[in-house]
Amino acid sequence: MYLKKLMAILLAVPLLIQAQENNTILHFNNLDSLLHFTEKNTYTAKTSNEETLLAKWTKITALANTINLKSNATLSAIDNTKLSVSFLPAEIFGGPSGTFKAVSLGQQYVSSLALNPQIDIVNLEYWGKVKSANLNEKITELNNINTKKAIFESVAACYINIISLQEQIKTIRENLNAADTLVFITNRKYEQGIVKIQDVNEARINQITVADKLTQATHNLEQQYLSLKILCDIDTNTELEISGNLFPKEDFSYHLTANSLLFYKINEQQNSFAKTEFKNNIYAHLPVLSLVSSFSWQNNSNQHFFDENARWINANYIGLKLSVPFPIDINKFSQTSLARYKSKIAHITLQHAALQNHYNNQQLENDYRKAFTQVNNLSQIYQLKNDNYHKNYSLYEAEIIPLDKLLTSFNDMLNAKMNYIAMQTNYLFYKHKININNTIQ
Repeated sequence: MYLKKLMAILLAVPLLIQAQENNTILHFNNLDSLLHFTEKNTYTAKTSNEETLLAKWTKITALANTINLKSNATLSAIDNTKLSVSFLPAEIFGGPSGTFKAVSLGQQYVSSLALNPQIDIVNLEYWGKVKSANLNEKITELNNINTKKAIFESVAACYINIISLQEQIKTIRENLNAADTLVFITNRKYEQGIVKIQDVNEARINQITVADKLTQATHNLEQQYLSLKILCDIDTNTELEISGNLFPKEDFSYHLTANSLLFYKINEQQNSFAKTEFKNNIYAHLPVLSLVSSFSWQNNSNQHFFDENARWINANYIGLKLSVPFPIDINKFSQTSLARYKSKIAHITLQHAALQNHYNNQQLENDYRKAFTQVNNLSQIYQLKNDNYHKNYSLYEAEIIPLDKLLTSFNDMLNAKMNYIAMQTNYLFYKHKININNTIQ
């Protein structure tokens, strides 16, 4: 019997170890550690690296194409199975004048090798594409930074919402205990014949309402955990634990400056790219100066291909070639016109982006200061509401005030605390958002 139990335990140990390995626990006790994890492990971070590499290879390709090296290598082996016949004057061969002799000219086996390299010396369009590729690489990097900023803001929002909901749940549980106490006291008073059954019902309604708030907050917390897992690409089998202080002990500053220039930088690079593309389309209509050459070797024989006893005949040339587009390519002309309009639009967009970037920073600062002011006010309101509730609680126990007045002060106190938590959540979010915007650019 004991042997069977021992065997069962030994068989269960590997399963328990495997279950622990499959259920990894990730714990983050501050936003910085969570953002660091996000930067290293998310799908977006990995694809951003690949996009950056792709942009770099595009630039390398554009640089290699500036010389536009073209070279055709031709190797041929021709067997003239039947040579052409020419009629030459017979007197050349000692024959009678006025007659002709049929003569086969040429070699039966002709082996040849030819190389025709060509390099562009002046090709403004391709040199312009190098600049476009450089700008495209910068735009890709800025877009990746902008995507990273957006993800960090979303992750920060989830993190702050989670610690906010944790604080809400803590508060609601404390007040649910108070609501339970009110039900107990009201029941006791009803049994003593001091209050009516309606008071008992009102106390129970208040208790159920607070319990429902706790249930809703718990569900919202689960939803925020799911959202954070999606944002951070965390495996479904991984358990996520978030902790933090919604009310950190720090010196709060009313003046916090937002100085992000990322939005303007992206539009600035896009404007430069549009201008460069317009110039490249103009360059496409200009002549191209190229260095051309040819190198050939030929081996003729009546014996076989590549006859080692036959002499290789060499011929080559080198020179310059000027290629002029003629007549005008309608497609290129249309592309140039389209690039001109895109350049004008990008310039107008850049002017608007300068203003929008400035106003975005101002709006963010205004939201932060608004939340800062409201946090201080709501904190004081909560302290006063809480004081009123506890005083009314004592008065109710002393049977000086009715239950409805106590319940009103209870709900006012609870709502004041929830409003204070909500505004503190907004304050922390705008604070971290400004720091993210100032850092990632």
